[in-house]
Amino acid sequence: MEKNTQEAYTASMKKVMMRDFRWLGKPEIWKKDYRETTLVVEGKTELPSCPLLLAVSDEDFTCQLLIDVAPAGGESGLCIYHSDLSFCAAGLSFDTLSVHTSVRGYKTESHSPLELHTKQVLWKLDRSGESVKIFYATELENPQFIEVMQSSLPGMQRAISFGPYFSNRESKPFDSGLRSVRYAKKEGQ
Repeated sequence: MEKNTQEAYTASMKKVMMRDFRWLGKPEIWKKDYRETTLVVEGKTELPSCPLLLAVSDEDFTCQLLIDVAPAGGESGLCIYHSDLSFCAAGLSFDTLSVHTSVRGYKTESHSPLELHTKQVLWKLDRSGESVKIFYATELENPQFIEVMQSSLPGMQRAISFGPYFSNRESKPFDSGLRSVRYAKKEGQ
């Protein structure tokens, strides 16, 4: 098989790296290289039509993403995306933790006050079959992950699309970025 050839989901997938993430809802201003992706998050952009940077995997895995924390009114975090009608996401700003779920267009949201004193958060996605768990950690040197949500969406049995999202309910744009990706296939898979 050629290096750049993509097979069906049933083929064994390779380790997910920064270059494997693709835009859905591409921002107007962004820069991407093999180490990080930066962008300007325009105002009035919300899930699922905000900038989403997605990769695909069909295996059980753990992935850690280092993402900039959004200012108040904004949000950056981790999204599991099936379609504009079915997705789940958890995100942070300096003052709010938000959880979003949409199943076939029926949406629920939860926003909890939270005070952060860090510029970046380490997000963790744990996939086992059709179940996913999302965690975050504010301490980067010795992360103590806090579970935010556990979910299963229609269509996740074979493969999932996942990655960071960047939204902004306010009018004023802000800078943000995905700073690193660490992906590991689960042992015994």
